[in-house]
Parts: sequence; C-alpha cells; structure tokens
Amino acid sequence: GEVFHCDLGQFNEKYFTYVAAFGAFTEVSYQTPQELKNALGKTAYFVEALKHIAEIKVHHMKIIYDQGVIEDDFLLGLISNSESVAGFKAYQNRDIKMDDGLLEALFIRKIKNPVELQLVINSLLTKNLDSEQLLTISSSHFHIVSDDNIQWTLDGEDGGYFDEVDLQCHKRVLPIICEPAAVADISTQF
Repeated sequence: GEVFHCDLGQFNEKYFTYVAAFGAFTEVSYQTPQELKNALGKTAYFVEALKHIAEIKVHHMKIIYDQGVIEDDFLLGLISNSESVAGFKAYQNRDIKMDDGLLEALFIRKIKNPVELQLVINSLLTKNLDSEQLLTISSSHFHIVSDDNIQWTLDGEDGGYFDEVDLQCHKRVLPIICEPAAVADISTQF
C-alpha cells in the first residue's frame, strides 16, 4: 500500500478523526422511521431531527475562527475533517480535502418560525447551504465560548460538557495505508 497523511482534529486535549459535534440529535438514528430512511436515504436523519426542533436547546455562542468572529444562537454544530457527516454530503460543491489543514463546520442557527424551519429543511435536502439559518466555515482553528455547558460528541463518543472549547486541525499528521490507486482520491473520500 501507499501512505496518505491525513489531518487530525484536536478538541481541547482530546483528538478526533471525523467529527466533533453538539446538539440534541444523538438519538435520531433510532427514532427515524424506516420508510423515511428508504425514501430519503441519509437525509432522512436530518429531516427527522428537524421535526424535534422545538425540543432542542439553543446555545448562545461566540465562535472565533481564522477569518473572523460570529456571535449568535445555535442549535447544532458539526466540525469535521470530511465532506460528509453521517453519510450526508453537506459540502459537495466545495473543494474539501482530508489533508488541507482545514476543518469544515456547519452550524444551524436558532429557528424562530415554520418558514425558517422549511428553509433549513429545503437547504439540507437540496444541499444548497445558502440559507440564512446555516453557517458553513472552513478554518484551521475554532475557539467556541458558550453561555452554558454543552455536551459534545467526538467521533460518536461522549466528548464531555464544556462552556469553552478549542478545536484545531493538525495538518497531515495521521498516516493511513491505502491502495495506490486510492491515494489520489482519498482526500475527499472520508
């Protein structure tokens, strides 16, 4: 095989290879009806999660990243080293690579009414992330401060509760052995 050097995410003192996330969607995978999964595929999980939007706690956050600072109320955040999360290719129209030194983030802002909810659902279904309720950022570093302790997951495991976190991307530090033909494509196949 051939060695590909992948980026590695750091979350405070811990590391992740795939995704660091917060939000109340952890039980969605087993709540989503099979008929919806069959009809919509992986997008069904996002549709099911959005149905429970009223139950989801919103977190006021300040997000500091390479290009600036944003302060707003968010109900979900996904920070990954991938063009997809849970099989959902949110960033398919962008040049995402696993060895570029950048983490990709998708934050969903507080949804205030049914029209905004419909806009978010449509954006996710069409993978057009231009909705005002969606914030996408590519950055080598994120510093996130919240008004309350938030439960995080790291690669699907409990990441702990924090009101302040630092995430950074360590460029090309994780060696992965691949088939030679796959190395050219692997940077977007995680």
